[in-house]
This record gives sequence, C-alpha cells and structure tokens, in this order.
Amino acid sequence: MSRWTHVAGIIRVDQLPIGIPQLSEEDVIAMFAENAPQGSEGGLVFNVFRTQVITPTGFPAVWGSVAITGDLRDFDDYKKIEEWLQALPPKLEKHQALIRNAAINIDVEYGPCVVVVWNPRTDAFTIIDVP
Repeated sequence: MSRWTHVAGIIRVDQLPIGIPQLSEEDVIAMFAENAPQGSEGGLVFNVFRTQVITPTGFPAVWGSVAITGDLRDFDDYKKIEEWLQALPPKLEKHQALIRNAAINIDVEYGPCVVVVWNPRTDAFTIIDVP
C-alpha cells in the first residue's frame, strides 16, 4: 500500500526594489525547486504569481506569492519538508528578498497533519500540529 503526503500552501515574497535587479518568475521557481522534497512519482509543484503595487508614497511594493502543491507518494517525513522550507530565506536574502507570510498544510496519510507557518518575530518557520 502506498503512503502519500499531501502538501498545499502559499508563501508571500517581498523584494526591496531599490537599485537591484528584480527576481524573475523563473528565478523564484528555481530557488524553490532546489532540493525540494520528492515522492516516488514526482515532487512539489510551484505556481508563481508576481504582483507590483504602488504604495501611497509612490514606493513600489513587489514581489508576489508562490503557491505550493504536491502529492508525494512513498514520502512520510514532514520534517524534511520543514527543513527544505527553512533553507528558503537565505536563498531569498541573497536577492534582498524575504518571506512576508506563509502557511503550508502537510497531511501525511495515516500519520500526522501539520501546518507550517512563517513567524516574522523569529524569521523562521514554525510547525503547528493539527489535532
């Protein structure tokens, strides 16, 4: 019998646009895909939604969000997903980008269900057990 881990979440990314090249959608997908967890039939899927909003002071607020989905067959270690998530902020920081918000639901069949959230007070992801 196969064991699946189902993943669904979103991560909001901000990048400071002053005098630096903006990340492309391809750049962000490449960062997220590097070392991403894999099941026996494939890995996570990333959909990127880039936005740009001009604030009332005329400052452009960019970047956007990354939707993460996946059904990882024969994969049951949700902590490996958390480790992969914890490796994302340093990659983004190299481009003066940061995680603003995030929530990722991880459901291991016949096992734990957790939500991983971004904690801006600690600049790290935190696991919340779902009862």
